[in-house]
Amino acid sequence: MKKRLVHIMIIAAMAVVLLLALASCEASDNAMKEEIFDSESVGNNGVNVDFGGTKDEAFTETEYQRKIIKTANVSAETKEFDKALGLIEELCERAGGYIEKSSMRGQSLDSEYSRRYADYTLRIPSENFDGFNEGLGSILNVVSSSSNADEVTSAYYDIKSRIEVLQMQKDALQEMYDNYTNYKDIDSLIALQDKLFSVIEEIEAYETQIRLYDDRVAYSTVHLSVSEVVIYTEDEEQATFGQRLALAFSGGWTVFVSICQGIAIAFVACFPTLAAMGIIAAVIALICIRSTKRARSKKQNQQVNLSLQNENKTE
Repeated sequence: MKKRLVHIMIIAAMAVVLLLALASCEASDNAMKEEIFDSESVGNNGVNVDFGGTKDEAFTETEYQRKIIKTANVSAETKEFDKALGLIEELCERAGGYIEKSSMRGQSLDSEYSRRYADYTLRIPSENFDGFNEGLGSILNVVSSSSNADEVTSAYYDIKSRIEVLQMQKDALQEMYDNYTNYKDIDSLIALQDKLFSVIEEIEAYETQIRLYDDRVAYSTVHLSVSEVVIYTEDEEQATFGQRLALAFSGGWTVFVSICQGIAIAFVACFPTLAAMGIIAAVIALICIRSTKRARSKKQNQQVNLSLQNENKTE
């Protein structure tokens, strides 16, 4: 009886030890899983992403921002050309932007047959980019519009990392150059100086690219083309046959007037040259006429002399 009780106690103790071992293994496995999950979640959330440097050098969530360059191309029409251009400039100013480039061509003949065109390159703060494009629709009749978003985040922070590495290299070279004492070896000193200047030049080139990216990201670009019209394109498509016929006649008459004006302007521009060429031609013609008269007179005199000589011989 006692032996059986001892055996039961030994089996129970072994079972308790086995259960404790299994619990310990499970706790260790759960801790490992939690550690792996935490490391993966940090990487996926972009909180502490490693871009090639150490963990201390990695960008934090507040430092890492997406860099997107936005560009829009807008083609529009207006019946009130001068007023529309003023409103465009006012809208650009209200949006906090500026006009990078502008040009205008054509000439307004009258209120009915005016044909002028304007091209703008506008720089608008990126946060006001969408609102500015919507504002253009209230000023102009937008015929076509397209926009593009070019993300340069990877290239931007890659350049940032290169600048940091080059800056460390520059500091090391600068320290070596400042502590250089072997002035007898002048070639090594010159080589060290050239390397230092090369690194500085490379840093400045990368910083110029960063400033360019910052400018393009902060200020979006809008290429705007405005044309002055008598009737909007959408109205022209919905016009009746009689309206289209009248519009075609007015357009043909405008072209005819423009051609006549062009011919008149070309004639006036070429008049001095034509006058000079006419004078030269008249002088040449006068010389030719006189030469012809002289030749005829000379020939007639020769014939008279020849006839006189023949008469004298016969006598």
